[in-house]
Amino acid sequence: MHISFIESGQVYSIYPDAKSVDGFIFDLRFKYKPTENCNRMLDVFRNNIQDLRIEFKIYES
Repeated sequence: MHISFIESGQVYSIYPDAKSVDGFIFDLRFKYKPTENCNRMLDVFRNNIQDLRIEFKIYES
């Protein structure tokens, strides 16, 4: 999973220039509007990864 790639620091051994970025953006694309349960799950993810500087950008088709 991409989060563990960042969390473990492996991203910096493969992409050393990533140390100079302010954070990471994950584009999440949904075909339909996310449900309340999905939004709650995303909130849990956001709370647990704050120190990793990961931002979720959510798009709906």
